[in-house]
Formats: sequence, structure tokens, C-alpha cells
Amino acid sequence: MNKILRLFFVAFMALVGSTAFADDQVDELVWDAMGLDGTSNNYVDFSGIKFTSSAVYAGNASTGTGKYIQLRSKNNNSGVVTTSSGGKLKSVTIAYNEATTGDRTVDIYGSNTPYQSAADLYGDAAGEKVGSIALGAANMTLNVEGEYAYVGLRSNSGAVFIDKITIVWDGEGGEPKATTAIELGDYLTRFTPGKDGDETNLPNVIVTSGDAIVEGAEVKWTLKMGNNWIMGEEEPSIGGGKIYIPNHSCGDLTLTASYAGDDKYEASSKSYTLKVYKGFMNIQSIVEEFPVVGGDTWAAKETEWNKGYQASYWQVDMPEGGEPKSKEALVTYANGSYTYVKDDYGTVLLYGNGLGFKKGDMISGDLGNGQGFGGIYGTLKAYNGLLELVVNKEDVEFTVKSGDNPVEPKTITLDELNQSNMNEFVRIEDAEFVEANNKNLTFKVGDETFAVFNQWNLKIADEEGNPILVPGTKYDLEGMGSVYWRNQTVTNQLYLISFEKVDETGIKSVKVNGNDNPVYNLGGQPVTRTYRGVVIQNARKVLR
Repeated sequence: MNKILRLFFVAFMALVGSTAFADDQVDELVWDAMGLDGTSNNYVDFSGIKFTSSAVYAGNASTGTGKYIQLRSKNNNSGVVTTSSGGKLKSVTIAYNEATTGDRTVDIYGSNTPYQSAADLYGDAAGEKVGSIALGAANMTLNVEGEYAYVGLRSNSGAVFIDKITIVWDGEGGEPKATTAIELGDYLTRFTPGKDGDETNLPNVIVTSGDAIVEGAEVKWTLKMGNNWIMGEEEPSIGGGKIYIPNHSCGDLTLTASYAGDDKYEASSKSYTLKVYKGFMNIQSIVEEFPVVGGDTWAAKETEWNKGYQASYWQVDMPEGGEPKSKEALVTYANGSYTYVKDDYGTVLLYGNGLGFKKGDMISGDLGNGQGFGGIYGTLKAYNGLLELVVNKEDVEFTVKSGDNPVEPKTITLDELNQSNMNEFVRIEDAEFVEANNKNLTFKVGDETFAVFNQWNLKIADEEGNPILVPGTKYDLEGMGSVYWRNQTVTNQLYLISFEKVDETGIKSVKVNGNDNPVYNLGGQPVTRTYRGVVIQNARKVLR
């Protein structure tokens, strides 16, 4: 009899100590059931995970190199959330792994709006913080007060390692709710305030359950500005089926359509991203935007310029009272990821692979056949002080209108090798070679030395190691003007494209460029000559 009473008492205490009762739905989250591989410490996104209840889980986590759930608080992306409800949230229990040490805490959030991803836990969409469970706490179960249909969990600070997360939902019985999904009609993915106006339509929305449309379903739109958002005169807003985007704003906008559900249907939501770009109608406006490197404005804005912002380049004229007209721009040099484009007022560096343009191409955003104008979309930023528009091939809508157009360098003096000629195709004459240190070359004009960078790996020595660039010898140099900002110092330099030797008589005798082997010439019209016992192909008669 005593034995029976003891067993009854133990069973009763176990029941009292638990927050789950017969009608409750209990989800037990462990690493393998969440799709984590348990072999590396890479953090991965997961979604669509279901257990016992109707809740659907998503988030970002790792297993480290152990078989546990690893969450962290940095990078604004790690945690566990529900995208569909399991009912009324009742309790959360954390079973920490022994790998968790120190002052570690899991924060628990409740919401009545579906979470989109774990990133919501780091912003305005986090919901209400309903409690925390700290490592070593006397009670590892948080009994939730209040009415919440969705739950989110994240580390308060640092990495936590968890064997199991137990989430209990209040089971009300009855027929399960039907799942729903939101379908969006056509929508824009790119927008340039001013060029595209100041507003655009939200897409049409249909709420479905299976193959049927949920009649009368009301959808609420919300927007969230991304971490890269740069504010214009006011915040963007939604109203009347449109998104209003004030001028001088740029960055990412996340637009979310949410259906709250009812007693028959589950809640659902759908999001898309609208990338907003600051528009530039020509290269001059881009160059004028960039501050003097090392100056007072640069000191205040350096961090922002190193990060950059979303910008679009159009190359059009906007006559007052008239229609916009596309203009052409000249590719002055292209090599690898570097493509330099020049209009009547300046040059911009497009940095990106496989753009398909070559030196001498005339390019334009005029798409022809009444299709309007295309732009070049990218990130306008500084790289070590050098202004560049970082682009992907698929975001370049310019086309080649003609090829093999003449490209002539701008002859400058040494004191003009500065930011005013950044990214320009320039020529510096009678520069004496001093020395080479890997790709860093030193030349001088008169007594003043200057920096030349062998960006595109020109040969400065032959196969036997004999120098082509000889110290003490003068050369005419052609290249792209550049600046280099490091250790609070600006170095004006030349990205070398070619060099041409000048002998004592003024004869241009050796020219080396980045695309060919050395080409020997004497300047002037092409002929074949024997010069000082050397047969010279494509020799040119001296004109001066």
C-alpha cells in the first residue's frame, strides 16, 4: 500500500511541476529535427519546421561542432520564431547544454503578428519581451502570462548552446484551422525617387487556402526600412494602395502583407523587398557628390562612404519643360573588374565583373524601340578613398551603340595628378623611373617623386629578368588617375596602363601596354625600320 501511495505522489508531483496538460500541444525543438547538420559551426537559415502543434518554426542557428542548438546575438539574424501559430503560448522551457558557460540568457518574446524571420527579434517587429531564462536559474521554465499567438527566442548576449527547447501551446481542441498563403501580383524591385516619381503601387493581393480563395480576407500592409536606409526629408509611408518614397531617400524597404486569420483560417504573410536608389542623371553629379578625400567633410563622412549607398546612373539630359533625352558615354578603359566611363564632364569607375564593355565603346541607356531608358544600378562608395560604383552585370542596362571610337589621354602635369583627375585617362610625360617595390613603382619629374601602381600587372622585366623599366630612364606614362587613402594620408597616384621610353634625342622607342607584348616604335606613320642594328616592326617616323 505504501508503495502505491509513493508512486501516486510522484506522478502527482510530476503533473504539478509541468506546464503541459492533456489538451496542451507540446513542441520539443532539438537540433536534428530543425534541419541543422551537426558537423560545422556555420549559421544557417531554416523555415517550415513543424512538430506536434500547428506552429511553424523558422530562424537562424548552428550546431557548432556538437549536437545542440547554437544561437548567438550578433549579426541581427540568429534566433527561433514561429511564422504560424500553435494556439495560445503557454510556456517555454530551456535545457542548456553543458557547453554553455558564463552569464548567458535566452530572451523570450510574444507577439500576435506572425514573425517573418529571426531578424525581426532585433527590431521593431520583435513583439513584447515576456521574460528570460538564464543559465543556472532555479526554474528553467517560463510560464507566459498574457495572450500571445507567436513566440520568438534569441540570445541576450553571446552564444548559447541548447539541448532542447520545449514550447507548450494551450490546446483548445476542435477542428484544426486551415492553412493560408498570400499571393502577390506584379511589383517593382527597383525604384529611383525623382526619375520614377515619388510613389509606386503596392501589388494586388490574394489570400488562398489550398486551391481556393479566402473570400473577404483583409490584408494589412506594413513596411520596414532596412539597416542600409538613408532618410530623405521624411519617412516612407503606405496609403491608398501605394508606397510613398520621399526624394533623397535610398536603401531597402521590406513590404509585408499580413492576414490575421480567424476562427477558421490560420494567419499568413508574404514579403518582398523594394530597393530604392539615389538617382544621378550624369557623371558630373556623381563626381560632385564625392567630398575631398582627407578634408573636413571626408572626416565626418568617411565611414558612410566606405559603406556606400544604393545609387543609379542614367546619363540623360533633362531639359526644362522638355522630354528627357539619353546621351552616350565613352568607355576610356576596361580591364578585369575595372570599367571607366566618361561623359563631357567627368569619369566614373564601374567596378564589377563581366560587364561586357571595352575601350572605345560608346554606351547608352537608350533601350530603343520606345522602351525608354535603362540605368546602371549599384552601390556608390569609396574604396581606400577611390570613388567607384560597384555593380553586377545583371544590373547594367546600358548597351553598346558603337565601338572602336578613339580614346585620347589627357596630358597633365604632376601637380594635376590629384582628385580632380581621379578615374581620368591621363598622360604624364618625361617621368624618370626610380624604383619598383612589387606593384608599387616610383617615378619622378624633376626633383619631385610620385607614386605609380602597377594595377594591371604590366611586364616591367623580360623573361630573363632584364628590366624593361630602367632606373634613371625617362618614360611617357599613360594610366588612370587614382587616389589612395591610408593611415590618414592621401597618396595621389597613377594606375599604369602603358609606358613609352624617351631617349636622349626625344625618340619614343619602347611602348608597353597591358594588353600586348612590348611594341617598339619611333612615333609617326607605320613603317619597318632597322634602328641601331635592331629590326623594329611597326616603326613610326619621328614627328618632332
